[in-house]
Amino acid sequence: MRLTFSCLFFAVSSLALGNNPELIELKTTPENFKLAMAITKPSSRQVDTVIQLSIAYSFTNKDTCSILGRRAVDISKDHADQAIHAKALLELGDSYRIFGELDKGEKLLKEGKAIFESLKIDGQVATANNKLGALNVNKGNYEIAINYYLQALKIWEELKDSQNIIKPYVNIGAVFKNLN
Repeated sequence: MRLTFSCLFFAVSSLALGNNPELIELKTTPENFKLAMAITKPSSRQVDTVIQLSIAYSFTNKDTCSILGRRAVDISKDHADQAIHAKALLELGDSYRIFGELDKGEKLLKEGKAIFESLKIDGQVATANNKLGALNVNKGNYEIAINYYLQALKIWEELKDSQNIIKPYVNIGAVFKNLN
């Protein structure tokens, strides 16, 4: 799912970049890494670009992904748009989950979720719950994972979010399949 999203985002953002000098083209190149690391006082879109570049690296280079993810968290920490900071936390936390650094990932996911809860952005709270469910599957905590998935499902049902509602269903099914 993350790969599909990244490819789609890359395609859309490539079209949207045009002549906008504030954004970095989402290609995993040394030049783009340097540009991302040099950003100071970024716009929300610039932070999001660094986040997406980090996700792109999650498929090719764990270290670079982590560096960019931490950079996104750092440059968004005092940002006026705290939702972008929460997003940076969620994506870095999810990257740590993918790389097997579950305790680091869980801490960041919970921190991002708390910010989204304080901002009352329910769809992103559901996303955080879904990611926390996946993390708990990786930990072997299946009951906790199911609870997170059910929380995500409830929120997305209330929001009538037909795009995301399938995610917890698929994830719950995968847990039950793993448990035979």
